Amino acid sequence: MLQFRRIFLFIPLSILLPALVVAVLVLIFDRLGVSPDDIAFLVISYIASGALTFVVYWWFAKGVNKSPYLHAFVVYLCSSLISTFVLMLIVGTGYISPTLAFDALISIMVIFVATNVGYKSKSESSNVS
Repeated sequence: MLQFRRIFLFIPLSILLPALVVAVLVLIFDRLGVSPDDIAFLVISYIASGALTFVVYWWFAKGVNKSPYLHAFVVYLCSSLISTFVLMLIVGTGYISPTLAFDALISIMVIFVATNVGYKSKSESSNVS
């Protein structure tokens, strides 16, 4: 059985925290005069949003009772659909990033590793006691 309460708690976190970090990075880099298209911004934003995604899904997996990958997939799918819908509302038309496949691949790898680490550390901590 899916833990819907936990899923609905983490969907906003999985959208807002990485987006907030990238928004702050845009402001910082704009103050420094660096364009958002610059390679330095892209590298730092991928690392920062990837790290926050890892933390969110690691924290999520630590509280899941069973089938953590199914839970993580549901959170990823819902957060992707919601963020795409919100982006379509803001832009006004359907928007597909040229790096969408690359972004999705990085996100899925980070989510898989974070879920694995979070769920494993939960099971190891329960075995200790």
